[in-house]
Amino acid sequence: MNILEQINNSFEYLRKLEKKVADLVLASPKNTIHLRIATLVKLANVSETTVKRLCRKMETKGFPDFKLRLTQSLLHGTSYVSRLLNPDDTVISHRQKIFESTIAELGIVKDNLNTTRINRAIDLLTQVKKIAFFGLASPAAYTNIYMPMVLRLAQLTLIDVLATGFILRRRQNFRDNLKRVKDILHDTYPDKL
Repeated sequence: MNILEQINNSFEYLRKLEKKVADLVLASPKNTIHLRIATLVKLANVSETTVKRLCRKMETKGFPDFKLRLTQSLLHGTSYVSRLLNPDDTVISHRQKIFESTIAELGIVKDNLNTTRINRAIDLLTQVKKIAFFGLASPAAYTNIYMPMVLRLAQLTLIDVLATGFILRRRQNFRDNLKRVKDILHDTYPDKL
């Protein structure tokens, strides 16, 4: 049995705080393998002892061994059924689970962003005379297979980070011009903005 199946099978027997860690691992096993224990502790809002206790319950020798077994599960292509959702969930229940999972994943993305590279990207953006944005229209079903919603949210959030940095570095005149453009667009498309 791989570690993801082991977590799923033992979930109901875990303590409340251990379940918080297990939820994060099950929601995002690929991201978990790149985390330090301190980051996982912060994301789950638990103590380091709780993470270590979960690792012991999963019969690993600590967090590094836990991540190794998790990586092995992912490398062997083992599919798993997330315990987050089940067919009997109510709308309120699955809404809560999806939002909590997405927030946790976005937290992982935020904590792993390279600030130096973001700063460099903003520097490069402020040096160009013209920026053009292009979108790729694709059917939602195709996109959902290859890019989970949380990754699309992470990409949009990163674009917001870059755009905000760009606007802040261009100073007040640029912000005033941007506001005028937005006001014009609002007059043209009041129900869209």
